[in-house]
Amino acid sequence: MFGINGFELFLILLFAFLIFGPDKLPKAAKMVGQIISKFRSAQEEVNKVVKDEVFDASAAQPVKNPMESIDKENKQKAEKKESFAARKAKYDKEREEKAKRDAANEAAREVRAKAAAEKEAAAAAEKAAAATASANAAPGTAAGAVAAAGTAAVASVASSVALADEVANTQAANPAWLGEEPEDGDIADTKECELLIIGAGNGGMAAAATAADLGVDFLVADAFDTPNDTRHWIGAVNSKYTEEAGTLVDVKREQYELARYASFKCNQRLQKMWIDESAELIDWLDTIMEPANFACQLDTEMGPEIDPTHETGCYVPAQQHMYFSTDPDFKGLDNRNEVLQAYVEDKAGAERFLWNYDLVKLVHADGKVTGAIFETESGNVQVNATNVILATGGYPGNPDMMQALSPMAVASCTACSYSPKDRGQGIKAGLWAGASMDIEAAPMVFNRGLVAPGVACGYDEKGMFRGTVGQFNPGSQPFMKVAKDGRRFMNEACPYDFTCFAAQQHADGVWAMIFDANMAEDVKRFATDGCSKMTQTTLAKTPD
Repeated sequence: MFGINGFELFLILLFAFLIFGPDKLPKAAKMVGQIISKFRSAQEEVNKVVKDEVFDASAAQPVKNPMESIDKENKQKAEKKESFAARKAKYDKEREEKAKRDAANEAAREVRAKAAAEKEAAAAAEKAAAATASANAAPGTAAGAVAAAGTAAVASVASSVALADEVANTQAANPAWLGEEPEDGDIADTKECELLIIGAGNGGMAAAATAADLGVDFLVADAFDTPNDTRHWIGAVNSKYTEEAGTLVDVKREQYELARYASFKCNQRLQKMWIDESAELIDWLDTIMEPANFACQLDTEMGPEIDPTHETGCYVPAQQHMYFSTDPDFKGLDNRNEVLQAYVEDKAGAERFLWNYDLVKLVHADGKVTGAIFETESGNVQVNATNVILATGGYPGNPDMMQALSPMAVASCTACSYSPKDRGQGIKAGLWAGASMDIEAAPMVFNRGLVAPGVACGYDEKGMFRGTVGQFNPGSQPFMKVAKDGRRFMNEACPYDFTCFAAQQHADGVWAMIFDANMAEDVKRFATDGCSKMTQTTLAKTPD
């Protein structure tokens, strides 16, 4: 064994006996055996790899090309990568199967509830019959009186339970903020298209430009007469700009960070789709923005390399993309939605946009949406479509919905920069048509409201937030913050909304931010991200 003869093996064992002694020799022998066993396994694995991928004497072609194994592995990986269409088809199938399961579960629940109600009713009837018999057997006696009282109590309880169930079912199906779906009313005009896009904001305008690229027959309807405000900062994972900067994102860590930030109350498949396809979005936007004199820039000043030991532990990689003007006569960030509007009008015609079309309801039947009805200056207009995209935004302009669905946001905000027509009509229309809604809201709030002493968070009696300044940008700087009692209440190194939610635990939901005459120098050395960096950028350009 291993070129060792019997006499040499005897000497080795004798030497081990003298060193380790009789007590430890079995343990040492066991350890040596384990080492030999692992060596044999490794030797067999090497032989297998050599035979499979390098040299096999029994094969017709003994010497193999090692690159064939690598090519084979790469091919297998490529075959596993699904196309967008394949993923969409798979997701659609999964959603359809989930809808069927939900419908079956709901039907089963109704059957169980009906059976339980029938059983309860039968039991109540049996008790009533027994009580009646007892009362007839001893009319006017104390026993008869008690029995009769018991019957009345059972009937009263059963009636109360039925009433409570009826109220609960009514509230669950039709809460006060939702109301009843409006009637169709008189239709003054009808339009037809293949794709109807409701909402001309960041999502709707991107959908419109994509539809123009694809040559689809589409219409875009919005309650205003222009596109909504552009969200300048675009998150994208591992775009060509990220690769050029050498700051690639750890996609697994990014996936976890997004879920952790949302307390895992999120659709991780949707997050994964963004991680996989957001770089493609930037490539597509470049083809539209660059001819309009806008160039993409990646914010590379953020990431774990800035401070890898930061106590918050947040993962903030370089993924923020912005489009800046290259026109010497126009400085600053893009007005992307207006650029997209011009792109669509040039490619598909201005008639694609239906301005001042205020959504009333979706047209739907048998679980399928086939269009929408809008209120216009000329009366109600019905737009029939094979497909409908609902991109109408949130509901900060609807105090009833905010109080019912996002009370935390109401209790932690003093102002809002929302559009007055962001009143949740698209969400309501979707629910009337049979859509489902996230159980918990995810409000987007910023720690930049500025109010006078004594002003509290929330709406006033007119349904408006009490503050008037919604974008005091220095508010997002991590200076010390104290509640109305003068005590610090949080770690200021955190995302915008964390500040607001932490303050909600204290009087009126407001706070004071403490800084001194060195504010400018402090802000310049802070490492902030997003639009909070605008304060840093502005001060950096300002002479001290």
